[in-house]
Amino acid sequence: MKKIVFLLLALTLLAGCNKETESTSDLAPVGGVISLRTQSELKDNSMTGVTQKLSVTSGITSEFPTPTSTSNVSLNLKLDPSMQFDTQTSSTTCDVRFIIEISGQDENGDRGRLLEKKVQSYKPASNGQYPINLELADGKYYITVWMDYVDENSVEDKYYETNSLSSISVNTPYVGNDDFKEVYVAQQVIEVSGAATLDMTLKQPMGKFEFITTDIEKFLGEQADDFDLSTLKVHVAYSDFLPTEFNAYTNKPSDASAGISFNCSMTRLANGKARLASDYVFVTGSESSVQVVLSIYNNEGELLNSKHFDAVPIQQGQLTTISGAFLTHNSDFGIAINPNLDGEFNIQIPDDELLVYTFEAWTCDANPRRVMHKTTTGTLSAAAIEITLVPGDYYFLFWADYGKGEYTTEDLRQVLDNRHNSNIGQGNSSMPVFESVRDAFAAVERVTWKGGESAVTLRRPMAKLNIKNTEPFTTADKAVSVTYRNVPTRYDVLTGLTSEPVQEITYSFPATAAGSAMVGEDFLFVPTQDATPVGLVITVGGVTRELGVLPLQSNYRTVVTARFED
Repeated sequence: MKKIVFLLLALTLLAGCNKETESTSDLAPVGGVISLRTQSELKDNSMTGVTQKLSVTSGITSEFPTPTSTSNVSLNLKLDPSMQFDTQTSSTTCDVRFIIEISGQDENGDRGRLLEKKVQSYKPASNGQYPINLELADGKYYITVWMDYVDENSVEDKYYETNSLSSISVNTPYVGNDDFKEVYVAQQVIEVSGAATLDMTLKQPMGKFEFITTDIEKFLGEQADDFDLSTLKVHVAYSDFLPTEFNAYTNKPSDASAGISFNCSMTRLANGKARLASDYVFVTGSESSVQVVLSIYNNEGELLNSKHFDAVPIQQGQLTTISGAFLTHNSDFGIAINPNLDGEFNIQIPDDELLVYTFEAWTCDANPRRVMHKTTTGTLSAAAIEITLVPGDYYFLFWADYGKGEYTTEDLRQVLDNRHNSNIGQGNSSMPVFESVRDAFAAVERVTWKGGESAVTLRRPMAKLNIKNTEPFTTADKAVSVTYRNVPTRYDVLTGLTSEPVQEITYSFPATAAGSAMVGEDFLFVPTQDATPVGLVITVGGVTRELGVLPLQSNYRTVVTARFED
């Protein structure tokens, strides 16, 4: 299971002003506490495989007046018929459960605090439509709806933990090969001005895959018709990180776990076929992929066959079927390079590793100016910064790294990647692999400062690049070099934009190791949307692979897998 490590940073805002923060306001400074948590997992955009839980919570919320009168709003919830699967691998019967979270509007016009949560279950409707009545005062509301399956005559969690629709997690122990894991979700902003009837269509945020074997008759011979297939056991293991948490507000996975697997029995189909296993997976974007190891055992526990699939494509609301002669065929299947962005992953860092935290406050106006800059050190468990601020509107900027000189953070609007910047024009430069010290975290919050408490979650502002051979190297000490084109060297925490790309720079990575598929890893700032994409050239020994466009996304990992050894 992927270890989640949160960083709690208590920033105590006390009296006294930084010399850099002279203000003409007559208001007296006030104190308060900012709690900061930094998640030490990354998300994963795999180019053959598959990405962190990113949430920002603020303790400052707008208040809504107590309504004096309400109107009936009838929601007609519809399940998108184009995304419904028609197979059922579970032998149980379940009810359909809907969870509706209603939030107001904050002072900035965004989603505000949660006003109401309603949970209701139904018997499955043949037309896929479910009415729910709400009593709401006139105003603007953010409606989020989640549908899953629960035990009959119950509204309690079954497959998913749903304490908050912003953080829905897959329950443990992990269950696979069960079609009642199917879920639907919808988000809608509504304006209420009297009684109304509204339609909401829920869509699937997950994709489904299944493995079908076509060689039952060949494998069993004359026993094919009478043989009890349940005596053959199937084991499915995800060899990379699997999305296990979902944010229904953003309609995106928000966390992932490693070491996920499940066991099941195959199901007989017509024409000498059998379903080996199936599962539902949260999808990052409209498409993703997962790395799967499928193993089949006989009734004595002996391994009959095992296959590793580097990239099983997954699309929201779509069924991916992988079929073949799994019981009698021994050759491997797989995709060397899959250019899609998918998945999630995690880096684990020792709890006692010191971090350097940087905090800045900037004015909220047409030309923001910095009014405070402070740093402190801490661990993954806690840190504290004492500051003073006059009440008003600010941008709070945060940065945390390992203080190894990888980044210059004197100005959080111009964070400099020292490694790429210092090596410009120097040709080949050595860089160690598995370089966790290049990891960093950032966040920005717009705050109406009145003192009190607030909380912020930092996320990685860069992407992680992971380069692998398609299989472990058989020969050691192959020289490795990596050339980047157009990789950015500066990052603005306030805007989230990068700049000053290096036209071309080459690094020497450590030589390959026999028995390992690893080529190298690095952290890279992500080009802004309209900027020239990063290009990549990898040379291992005498083999060179080139990628004109390297897909990168902040807080995600891109895995590039290719064959570098014959």
